[in-house]
Amino acid sequence: IKYIIFLSALLIIFLTYQFADTSKKIESFDEDFFVGKYEKSKNILRIENATFVGKDKQKQPYTLTAKLAIKESSKENLFMLYSLKADITMKKSNWLILKTKKATFNTDTKILFSNNNVEAFYDDGTSFTSPSMNYNFNNGILNSEEGVVMLGKWGRMKAGRFSYNPIKDILTFSDD
Repeated sequence: IKYIIFLSALLIIFLTYQFADTSKKIESFDEDFFVGKYEKSKNILRIENATFVGKDKQKQPYTLTAKLAIKESSKENLFMLYSLKADITMKKSNWLILKTKKATFNTDTKILFSNNNVEAFYDDGTSFTSPSMNYNFNNGILNSEEGVVMLGKWGRMKAGRFSYNPIKDILTFSDD
């Protein structure tokens, strides 16, 4: 019953932030704080098998599932997600799945960021890996500034930067 009440409260908070349209910079957690200390702190919210459900501005649904979500009380909108799987519906019922060991999700700005190895899979069989990624649920833009290796219908591509805009259906690679 505690988990149901807690998850319901979390869902209400998440939906409240979903309708807010303020933009703030991506913040990150102090990694040293979370190395074993969060279990002793009363200022930390820990959710096992966490699920975040929402819709982007184009009314496309997404689901973020993590084995563990941690939120420090002083960081109102930030959740550190461990063993993340993001299932994102795109236009024309296409989908994208992102997987990473650790990511930060800002429920206010709806930005998912990871500086760990990220794997992505599109419904057309295309996949890519990148050392980091930034996904903005408001505009659907996925990008990486640290390189990408993509395998798909065009063959194997490798670039220093990568960006995908699903609204305009534009895929950009660069090496500068």
